[in-house]
Amino acid sequence: MIAFIEGTVRQIRSDSVVVQTGGIGFEILTPDPAAVSSGRQGLWHIYESIREDGRTKYGFKNEAYYQVFLSLIFVKGICPKYSL
Repeated sequence: MIAFIEGTVRQIRSDSVVVQTGGIGFEILTPDPAAVSSGRQGLWHIYESIREDGRTKYGFKNEAYYQVFLSLIFVKGICPKYSL
């Protein structure tokens, strides 16, 4: 399980950022990608959803937002995408 990813923002997309660390680019879905600057260093607290159709990483710059997200995903009927 991945607890956090620290690296350089290489791309900012509408609902995610691509963070390069150790020569690998991770796409991280995040609630506010526009608040991040390309080329800047950052650290994201990660929740990784592993399903049969793929792996998705949800990331939060703030530990408190990450904890709220974790609380929401354990509510019946709320998936990680909606919790974001």
